[in-house]
Amino acid sequence: MANIMARAKYAVVEKEDYSDCMCERCGSGEQPEELLLCDKCDKGFHMKCLRPILARVPIGSWICPKCCFELERLKSK
Repeated sequence: MANIMARAKYAVVEKEDYSDCMCERCGSGEQPEELLLCDKCDKGFHMKCLRPILARVPIGSWICPKCCFELERLKSK
């Protein structure tokens, strides 16, 4: 085990730059900590701009209302 640890290297993790993300509803990029990104289309939405308003960041993946509607439409066919 010590031999493996001696040869191990640190992983380099690049920080993502989301400074150009905007909310699809209000058009603002302010309050990026409140901006959710859809796991299907990568569009951004402030939690307060969604209806119903989200009080906290969802656990796991999140899909925007438009993508959710499309998935439901495809399931019903």
